[in-house]
Amino acid sequence: MTPFYRFFAAPLVAFVGANIPIQAQAFYVSGSFSGIAQAEALPLNFPPPHPASYYDGAPVTGSFEVVVPEPQFQVGGQDYAYFLNGNGGSLSISYTIKDMQFDFLIAMPYGSNGPSVVLLSSGGGSQVLSFMTSFQPKYQGAGFELTGPPGSLFTGLDANSLHIDAAALPTFATSFASAAAEISVIVDVDVVTYQTTQPVPEPGTLVFALAGCVWLAWCRRSST
Repeated sequence: MTPFYRFFAAPLVAFVGANIPIQAQAFYVSGSFSGIAQAEALPLNFPPPHPASYYDGAPVTGSFEVVVPEPQFQVGGQDYAYFLNGNGGSLSISYTIKDMQFDFLIAMPYGSNGPSVVLLSSGGGSQVLSFMTSFQPKYQGAGFELTGPPGSLFTGLDANSLHIDAAALPTFATSFASAAAEISVIVDVDVVTYQTTQPVPEPGTLVFALAGCVWLAWCRRSST
């Protein structure tokens, strides 16, 4: 005899999947870049592992990723607005120069610097969208900047409207400072690639798929 629960298992799975709350789509962008390093020494007064000349003019390769689910407004003006990238937001940037790798990550649970920063600015016929590990990454931190025509990155200095127009991809700039290496580096970027969709399923899709697998395993076990 067919177990009673089988009549309700499939509808129950469908009900659970259909009633999982769908979160608002977070802004996401990742990619890779390459270019040439412009390096300067930081005035930290200790012997660095390498002089700034070791990095200056060397090829740089790197990657970046940022997720902005719920930006939190901090301060703004007529042409700019600062937001904190809180509630699950993250920012990571990595650089490889010669035999050295510099990695920067801000993600929950946040460290002493708190969440990363999102800066929107406009003027001069363009929009600029900046992501930074802190408000002032002068001696330790990193950031990257996207620049595009009006309307291609955000609307009304509102970080909840962040987007990337595939028909008008932004230019890319990035820099970092490392206290341990005692250098600051601006990258003259010559190649950049963008990925604007997260390469993982939405949470609701994962739960639905898991529920389906459990149901199939349950049916197979009961039929033996």
